[in-house]
Order: sequence, then structure tokens, then C-alpha cells
Amino acid sequence: MANYYPDITAGRGGLALYNESLNHFRNLNANLSNSIANLSQSISNSGAFIDNAKLKQDALNYQKQQDALKAFKEERAYNDALNLQNKQMEFAKNRQAFDNLKTQALVNNYNASTQASNLQNRVNQLEVKRYEELLKPLAKVSPTNKDTKPSLLIPTNRM
Repeated sequence: MANYYPDITAGRGGLALYNESLNHFRNLNANLSNSIANLSQSISNSGAFIDNAKLKQDALNYQKQQDALKAFKEERAYNDALNLQNKQMEFAKNRQAFDNLKTQALVNNYNASTQASNLQNRVNQLEVKRYEELLKPLAKVSPTNKDTKPSLLIPTNRM
């Protein structure tokens, strides 16, 4: 085995070599302390990086949930608006159909009323004709006054 440390048992230079060896140990200890501090800092930075990555992932997941909730609410609002519009259109169609039926009923009523009036007028005309034919033999021209028009003499049953 190789001997890494100088032999300090020899006379005059032993103390200087001992002092030099202590300086080397001091530097070695400082380097070791610095390396451990750097390692500790690296571990701390890695932990912080992992924590930040986890926080970012949590924030991303939260944002995705919020976006999904917003999309769901927008879709629901759209579907509700679409349903409302469909119901309004159906109501308008039903109202139009009702108005058409009402108009048709009014037209039918008017036509029936017109036909009834025409029939009543025809009945009245026929009655007038019948009365004229019944009263024709009773109509007499006045022989004394030729300047006047012939007049109808309608007998009355007064007693």
C-alpha cells in the first residue's frame, strides 16, 4: 500500500509537515463543507422545482376543471335557449293554426250568414210575388178619375 501522508517522525521538518497536513485537512474540510452545502442547495432547489411543478400541474388541473365547468354551463345555456326557441316556434305555429281555424270559422259564419240573408231575401221576394198574385184580381182602376194612377184596393175585414 502506498503511503499518502508524509512521515512526520523525522526531526526538524516534522512540525512543518504536520502544519501543512492540517492545512490540507482544513482545505479538504472546507471543500467537503462547500460540496455538502451545494448538494443541500441542489436538493432544496430540486424539491422547490418539484413543488412548483406540482403546483403548476394542480393549477392546470384546476383550470381544466373550470374550463370544463364553463363549457358545460355554456352548453346547458345554449340547449336551454334552443329549447325555448323551439317552444316559442311551436307556440307560434299553434297560434297560427288557431288563428287560421278562427279565420276559417269566421269565413264560414259569414258565408252562412250571407246565404241565410240571400235565402231570406228570396223568401221575401217570393212572398211579395205571391201576395201580388193574390191581390191582382182585387186591384181596380178608378173609373172616375183618369188622371190618377190605378190604385190597389185592399179589402179589410173591419166591422
